[in-house]
Amino acid sequence: MLKNEFIKFGYTNEEYEIIRNSYPIILIMDEILIIKFRSITKLLLELGYTKEETIKMTKSLPALYGYSIENIKQKIKDVMSLGYTKEEVIKMTKLLPALYSYSIENIKQKIDDMVSLGYTKEEVIKMTKSLPALYGLSIENIKQKIDDMVSLGYTKEEVIKMTKLLSTIYSYSIENIKQKIDDIVSLGYTKEEVIKMTKSFPSLYSLSIENIKQKIEDMVSLGYTKEEVLKMTKSLPALYGLSIENIKQKIDFYYSNDLHLLAIIYPKYIMQSASLSYARYNFYFSRGIVINIENCVKLFINNKQFEKAYGVTKEELLKMYNYNEYLEENNILDGTIIDMEIYNVVLNKRANFILDYLKLKGINEIDSKEEQKEIEKIMIKKLFR
Repeated sequence: MLKNEFIKFGYTNEEYEIIRNSYPIILIMDEILIIKFRSITKLLLELGYTKEETIKMTKSLPALYGYSIENIKQKIKDVMSLGYTKEEVIKMTKLLPALYSYSIENIKQKIDDMVSLGYTKEEVIKMTKSLPALYGLSIENIKQKIDDMVSLGYTKEEVIKMTKLLSTIYSYSIENIKQKIDDIVSLGYTKEEVIKMTKSFPSLYSLSIENIKQKIEDMVSLGYTKEEVLKMTKSLPALYGLSIENIKQKIDFYYSNDLHLLAIIYPKYIMQSASLSYARYNFYFSRGIVINIENCVKLFINNKQFEKAYGVTKEELLKMYNYNEYLEENNILDGTIIDMEIYNVVLNKRANFILDYLKLKGINEIDSKEEQKEIEKIMIKKLFR
């Protein structure tokens, strides 16, 4: 009878046997356990868990079937009193069912211990929303991870700052972190550069080396050399966190306006949306100001400065010059130009810009792509020294 209830709910025979023979469930009589099983599963479904999530949670924490309804409800209220919403508590317990087994006193103590390391209570609450497993780590384990990171070249303050942005660092083994550094170094960076990059973009540790390699290849496919991609990501490692579609849309816009060098010289500007860059470009053009590589910084002043200088808010500007409407009107979808003739013109802008510059210098021909690259580097130094 009891086993049939579990099987009917969705457990396998093996899963039932493991739960039934786990402590303290093995001590509960069948007649009592079947009642608790029905009431607990009913409550969990009412709280917002699915059958699949309930099965997964109780496989991880079989003791949940030994808890009273009041105990579970009270634990949710207690955790909410610390600064979480009910929805957040439910989400956290899906990731860490054992949270139901921790006393509220132990949870509060863990928060206090984390605060003593340099976090605020609010920061601990935010970190544990994405990494509830932090409550399952001993404070000694956490301190050791900080020491291990410091041994790699970070300061304690930097580790604290990084883990605020990427709390899952605490779940990575130091061996895995070292391997990730070695993998990234093999791509052409130095260890010191990897350490510097991860200080501002710790999420680099969460990306697989395959993902990173693919992003480099994708950037190369947009017209950059691998060396240029490495240079750009040293200055702006957050590029690795952007989708190639997002990057391509921005690059296409800059290419189409003879600003292709911008990403190499000022990679941080790629973080600005193409919509805002488009709106500002056209706003300046309407005032007789043609944006080029020498004055392109005008596109990227902060919104308060722009509003103060021109009396136009960001929201008003985006309505005046709607990038999505421009894409639709010009047969462009998600930043990809459909008309190949137009697309080829955009790609040729890079070569034309270089040739125009060379004509001013009395040079009529470029013998090879390699020579074009060398000349382009010289141009950058001359224009921005």
